[in-house]
Amino acid sequence: MGDSLNIEFGKRSVAIPFLLALLAFSGTVPAAEDILIADFEKVKTEDKKSPEKKWKFEGTSFVHAARGQFSEVSRDRNRHFSLSGVQGKMVLASVADKDIDSGTGHGLSPEFIIERKYIKFLISGGRYPGRTCLNLLIDGSVVRSAAGNYSATMKEAAFDVSKYLGKSARVEIVDRETRLWGHICVDNIVQSDNPASVVISALHRSSVLQGTVHTPDSILSGRLNVADGQLQVDGRPVPIDDIILVDFNRDDTGDESSHLVKLTSGDILNADFESREDGKLNLNGTIIGSHLVDIDAVAQLDFSSRTDGPHSNRKGYLYLRNADPIPGSPLKIDRGSVEFECPLGAITLPRDRLLSYRFKRDQENAGLVASDEIGLLDGSVLRGTVALDGENMVVTNRVLTSISVAWSNVRYLRRARTDVMWLSQATDVKTDLKGAPFPPSEPHAVNAGVRCNGGFLTATRLGAKTMARYKMPAAAGKREFRTVMAPILGLREDVVFSLEISGKSIFKQTLDPETEPKMLALDLPAGDELVVNVDFGERLAYPCGVDMGDAYVVTQQ
Repeated sequence: MGDSLNIEFGKRSVAIPFLLALLAFSGTVPAAEDILIADFEKVKTEDKKSPEKKWKFEGTSFVHAARGQFSEVSRDRNRHFSLSGVQGKMVLASVADKDIDSGTGHGLSPEFIIERKYIKFLISGGRYPGRTCLNLLIDGSVVRSAAGNYSATMKEAAFDVSKYLGKSARVEIVDRETRLWGHICVDNIVQSDNPASVVISALHRSSVLQGTVHTPDSILSGRLNVADGQLQVDGRPVPIDDIILVDFNRDDTGDESSHLVKLTSGDILNADFESREDGKLNLNGTIIGSHLVDIDAVAQLDFSSRTDGPHSNRKGYLYLRNADPIPGSPLKIDRGSVEFECPLGAITLPRDRLLSYRFKRDQENAGLVASDEIGLLDGSVLRGTVALDGENMVVTNRVLTSISVAWSNVRYLRRARTDVMWLSQATDVKTDLKGAPFPPSEPHAVNAGVRCNGGFLTATRLGAKTMARYKMPAAAGKREFRTVMAPILGLREDVVFSLEISGKSIFKQTLDPETEPKMLALDLPAGDELVVNVDFGERLAYPCGVDMGDAYVVTQQ
């Protein structure tokens, strides 16, 4: 048998290749050993001296990782940042020092050769595909990607890379999100011939996704499409007059270079802008196209979506990067600079130094509650009256007159309806705060951006020891309360969430830090006041609270 190595069994000789084939057929060949890519426990001394063996990090989320100082994980819920399901003591976590979600950044591993069928890893954090994710790069292109799971529990997953054996690759960690759950945690990245319980075998594209449609009668989930002037769920038409909320289950793709224009009508437009004669501002956006608007209809200009820390955006002040704000007003805006009138006279400033300017307007966001609302993929928000035209959605309002956008650019649609009361927009609310040792903050709206089963776009957040009383609309027929109930990010101990109407209990549940968001649809008995109560569980610990996602009451006559 040529040069094959032989082993004698008694008087017979068997070739090694034949034995291996026989063992493989019988299923007894052991899998090859796993190959460690990164466990983030400690940077080896020899790796510190070899740039080609070091990870590369950028951004505020990875300031410590760039120095080889990975996140020490606490399993103690009383710590500011804790995880469960970790392996070892350290993980790679895109968490800023002061606010877990406020930073952004990017990490890139050294090159390695793919030698096993799977790349396994532990992952947690926000589920924002493309924005908080772990990617596999081959020839500089993303071929596999995984996002978090809206949980502080590390879950195992794997990329199927069997068709890339022998290829050179890198692992990329991305954090481009600053909303709730805007972070990503990864650990124990290995090459293996053993799959995980979750295997990702293709690059997920989000141009057409499963979505959710809320109507007065039901909540429908399925494949969404707009065709022939109608919205369809799995091919079933849903008349536009029946729509309360449509969530296309897409995340926005706005980036750090975005320019935002906020109008007095409540519209938020992702568009570049410059001055025109006769008091006009020329807008040019990828999705919204070109528009001329009166400067008197502009409430705020954001020269970039990036921020160098919190700023208050007081009216009549120009905010700059790494400098004090300047009072005054803009005289002229072009592509590269802004001429600005301030107490020192007219000055010219480069636009890349500017953050934002808020005009002195007496009337802002007029008619906001009574308007339909469309959110676009680039972060734009259009408010007005919505109609369907073929495969487009058309928004008409007093400032922009009419804008037509393809449904494929829409993240969500929320209709203004007389039979729906959104808790986040309710004006008749009474709050009782009994915090200890200090009172919690008032119930307030937060941009949640959560994507899950029964996901939500915005939330009303209530802290422990908070009782909020909402005046209910009168109705002769059925009333139903709908929301997605979720523990707040960073919850350390149990929290108790309960609902009652006019003294009658209708719901109560204890949530822990691992509780998954849950859709509630509860019939409301007779009564004129809905009471939401949030309290500590057995132990007092901060932060402690509940998010009510997309909470509303729908009445049926």
